[in-house]
Amino acid sequence: TQLGAAVVFNGGQFDPFQLHLGLLKGRGVPLASRLKPAYLGLLVSGPLSARAAARGPQSRILDLGQPPFRDLPRQSLVDGYHNVVQSMMLLDEHGQVRVRRSQLAACRTVVAESQNGLLMVVMTEGAVTLEDLAQWLQRGPLKVRRAMNLDGGLESQLAVRSPELSLTLYGQYGSSRTLLPGQAMVHAPLPTVIALEL
Repeated sequence: TQLGAAVVFNGGQFDPFQLHLGLLKGRGVPLASRLKPAYLGLLVSGPLSARAAARGPQSRILDLGQPPFRDLPRQSLVDGYHNVVQSMMLLDEHGQVRVRRSQLAACRTVVAESQNGLLMVVMTEGAVTLEDLAQWLQRGPLKVRRAMNLDGGLESQLAVRSPELSLTLYGQYGSSRTLLPGQAMVHAPLPTVIALEL
């Protein structure tokens, strides 16, 4: 609510020192320049150049593992947009799940792009593995074309403030890190958030 945005959610993964993992740019200002070569997803918005605008919608997920973006310098892609968040691809447009199999279950926050270019924020209220979530997105009713994972566990958070809906969700772990029954969800501090302004 302090940002005055309609929707705010966690903006990706970070290290123990609260530093964002991967490239990060907001309102044209570079905020983190620690490129993660294994993170092949870029959530971008606000093309700054005619070349970036010609590549497609104003806001979208770029898959750095697929052409044409695989063959372009990453810095040129970052320079072409007003806002950039780098994270790991979860599902690509060929239906390929892009995460390793793991038994770690947690609440998850994902940004997904539908087949018609609509961007969606998906947060699970229950604990799921990344692979299970990717398979659900692949086969589910949302008609997802590609998806990018942001973070999971306590860091998976979402706040919506609009005339139609007021909602706040905090994540939690599953498996061996489950919160005690009846315990309230924990609000973990986040060094980076994504705000959607209407």
